[in-house]
Formats: sequence, C-alpha cells, structure tokens
Amino acid sequence: MSIYCDTRKRKKGTVYKFIVQVMKKHFVAKEQMTFPDKPSGRAWAKQVEKEMLREAEKEEPKYEAAQSRTGDITLKSYLEHYRLKQGTLPEEKQISYRDMQAIKFWEKSWLAEKRSNEITEQDLIKILDERLETVTPSTNHLYVSVLRRAVSWQKRVGIYFKSFINDEVMKELWKLGLVGKSRRHDIRPTEEQILQLYQVLLAGYNKPTGTIPHHHIMMFSIYIQHLS
Repeated sequence: MSIYCDTRKRKKGTVYKFIVQVMKKHFVAKEQMTFPDKPSGRAWAKQVEKEMLREAEKEEPKYEAAQSRTGDITLKSYLEHYRLKQGTLPEEKQISYRDMQAIKFWEKSWLAEKRSNEITEQDLIKILDERLETVTPSTNHLYVSVLRRAVSWQKRVGIYFKSFINDEVMKELWKLGLVGKSRRHDIRPTEEQILQLYQVLLAGYNKPTGTIPHHHIMMFSIYIQHLS
C-alpha cells in the first residue's frame, strides 16, 4: 500500500497530485487527484486508503469509488445517483416536481455526456445560449440553480463531481445575459375572476379543517391596494 505525492508547478501556482494505490491478495485499486495544497490532498489520500483497505479484507472485494473520485464519471451518471438519493428522502424533503423536471432535462442534454473532469464554464455558456432559442433567461437561471444545488449534494450522494458552477461563473452568466430575473406581469383580474377565487377560498374555510379565513385576507388585500 502506498501514497505518493507529485508536486507540479503551474502558471497559477503549485499543485499537488496525490496517488493512492493498494495491492493486497486479489485486490488492486488505484486513485489519483490534484489539490491546491498538501493538507487537503493528504487528508483525502488517507481516507481513500482506509476505504480501500477495508474493502480488501472482504471475501469478495469490489472497489468502485475510483471512477467518481478521479472525475471519470459523466454528469448523467451523477444525476441518476442524485435522483435515487432524493427518492430515499421523506416526501416533504424531496425537491419539487418543477426542480425534478430540470434535473431530467440536464440528464437528457448533451452536457450530460461530459465527465466531471471535462466540463468547463464554456460548455455551460454554450448550452444556455442554445436554450435561449426556446426559453427565457429566467428559466435558464432556474435550471442552472437546480443543477448547482444537485452537484453541491455530492457528499450526501457519496460520489465526487467537480463543482463547476460557482459564484464567479454565475456572475459571468448574468453579465452575458444567459440568466436573468422573471418579468413582472401587471395583470389585473376581472370581477368574475375575483368572485370565483373568493368562492373557492370561502369553501375551503367552511370545511372542518379550515382555520385561516383566506377569503377575508384576499378582500382586505384588494382594499389596501385600492387605497394606495
């Protein structure tokens, strides 16, 4: 069993490539990852080595974490695991139907075929630019936000995936007009629509489970708006 550290100097500074390899009985596993500092890399390497040794002691060792930790996993594969994790949560803690539709979009997109160590900011810019032919910048913003939250769940999912959407990337997307706010619609309901809504709210309040007089709150809100 061995942990190696390869120091490399780059234009933006020194990086440290840690390599972990365990060869025991009929078990062989190897992983590698680059870090901006030694402490982080050393901590990662020790944890990976511990997992490898624990797996090596089993009668039928099977170590599958290497692909994910080295970034050799597609976005599609990661999102599939993310959806499975969501399915194990209580219903009230799962993401909304709307957000799940966004996840399914990303799974079917060409970006989903890219691997963790391949996806770049330019890839994200390109696919969002393509989407503007059919959706608004605000919809793009929603879908990017959902994807960003999904990737940030990598520790709960148990699979590493590069966090390629950070604050700086979001600022750039705003600057390019690829994401944006929803347009405000100033639409006034008709008297008939108000009456229909009032009747629905009143019916809900009259049920045994009704506790909040939403029909009164609605009328009071209209009154306040009229005064202003």
